[in-house]
Amino acid sequence: MSKKAENIDLDALLEAIKEVKINGKSIRSVASQYNIPKSNLSRYISNLTANNVDFATADANDIKNMIAPMVTYGPKTYFTAEQEMELMKYVLFASNIHYGLSIVELKTLAYQYAKKIGIEYPAEWDTNGHAGKHWYYLFMKRHPNLSLRKPQQVSANRSKAFNKENVDGFYKNLSDVLAANEYEPHRIWNMDECGMPTVPTKAVKQIAEKGQKQVATTTSAERGTNVSLALAANAYGNTVPAFFIFPKAYMREIYLTHAGHGATGDANGSGYMTSDTFVKWMKHFIVHSGAKKGSPTLLLLDNFTAHLSIEAIDLALAHDITMVSFPPHCTHKLQPLDATVFGPLKTALAKQHDAWQKSNIGVKFDIHHIPQIADICLDIAATPRNIKAGFASCGIYPFNPDNFSESDFVAANPTDEMPSTSIEQNDFERRIVVLSADDIEPGAHEEVATSESSFATSSTSSSAITPAVLRQALNAVGPLNLGTPAKKSNRGRKPMKAAILTSPEVVADLREKADAKRKKIEQQKEKGTKKGPPAKKNKPSARPTRQAKRAARPTRDVEFCILCFDDMPERMTAQNTAKCIECQREVHLRCVYASPNTFKCPNCESDGE
Repeated sequence: MSKKAENIDLDALLEAIKEVKINGKSIRSVASQYNIPKSNLSRYISNLTANNVDFATADANDIKNMIAPMVTYGPKTYFTAEQEMELMKYVLFASNIHYGLSIVELKTLAYQYAKKIGIEYPAEWDTNGHAGKHWYYLFMKRHPNLSLRKPQQVSANRSKAFNKENVDGFYKNLSDVLAANEYEPHRIWNMDECGMPTVPTKAVKQIAEKGQKQVATTTSAERGTNVSLALAANAYGNTVPAFFIFPKAYMREIYLTHAGHGATGDANGSGYMTSDTFVKWMKHFIVHSGAKKGSPTLLLLDNFTAHLSIEAIDLALAHDITMVSFPPHCTHKLQPLDATVFGPLKTALAKQHDAWQKSNIGVKFDIHHIPQIADICLDIAATPRNIKAGFASCGIYPFNPDNFSESDFVAANPTDEMPSTSIEQNDFERRIVVLSADDIEPGAHEEVATSESSFATSSTSSSAITPAVLRQALNAVGPLNLGTPAKKSNRGRKPMKAAILTSPEVVADLREKADAKRKKIEQQKEKGTKKGPPAKKNKPSARPTRQAKRAARPTRDVEFCILCFDDMPERMTAQNTAKCIECQREVHLRCVYASPNTFKCPNCESDGE
């Protein structure tokens, strides 16, 4: 088998090296056992030994990353192992600060990097302005720790807020609470809201004719109406029944007709959590979680303003519930529901919505259908396995304050230059491999000129360039450039921090703010009742106003369409309304698929049968 077609298994190669270095077997016997050329195995072991690698304690991934550049895939590489290792570190650095490189950007960087340090490369790189596709595939194959991923969009506020200070503050509060009471996993809860629109933001892929320019799918509207779902789950993997928040002024029984057992909801006009709605959710949570005095319960939630009402805090204190808030803009990393439940829930929602539309062609998907498919989606996404994985990945249960390493906080203070030492390794999981003193040159930390001529050396001398020079070359030609941020403003709210919301200090502060707000409202009312200048009298109009016309209209018995359950128009005409020929009940004309002159409502049809 030729070198080009040979597929080298790095895991098997690592096991062979350990057999020689740890178990003391001969290179010849191990090479024969693992079907590896003796000369190649000897070369790999010599290179690793020269770097002072401790095979007994070194992490397997670190050793494989050092072996990968030594393994030859296809033709001879243009970069040396050291030059390519620095390029790989730059790619990881860009990903860690949330500015990862695309395939085109990597190929362009490889070309500019090769040109900067003066190595030989194909002439077609100059013609295209970037490295070839074949080089990219071999580069990714030589570095198995790299893969092409679809990133999750994270706002700049979240990137900056997720720093060591905020995260350590949250774990300090959680540690104090856990030290005061011993909470069983079924008493540790996380609560959060999730939007469930009537039109999903992501469509399900469908099979269509190959080459068709546009593939469409039918939705109920151009823009969907959002219904919020408030969900609570505990570290044991259980959830309380769903709580829905509808964007209507009044709550109707029809909204929860198809909801799951125990589910309830509220309507507040906006469809989002408010202080009054959160109090209703707290009562719902207390009933289904069994929270009571003498049975301590821990509730983790974000510090949204609606969660900070005094009435809700008093309910929590009365039922021995300790409320701990996450730091702002950090819930994507610290909140279990965000980490492992809401992602699969949104995916399941899109699939179930698509299936509902196919089985109800021509019927509008409305807000009262949301609880019906939400119950199915929760069975798919809010499984005990997903919930437990969320609590573990966030370091809440089992409690792990060292859950995040330094590399997780790099994006909080982004820079356009790769640091001289990589911080991608976790001190508790990986061991830093130290290079020998002979590999470190005395001038590695000195300032080096970055002009084109300083790197334009021959391919023979380019192999002697120090890692510091290579990093400086990558920083000079790389796509990362630090911009000038706008000046900070002192206006607006002060940023909040993680806190124990039921602690005496926080409760006293919330009561003080509530009293100040109430006094301000009372003062505004008093100012409004004071006598001002006499108001101008408007001449009475001969024509009645629109409000007077509405007040004069008789109230209708039928307030909604019995086919789609939407409100009927205020002014019903033959252009928008059809009547049942039996009971004369009015429905939307768009809901009638037969002739309006022969339409019978479902009630009359069932009576006739």
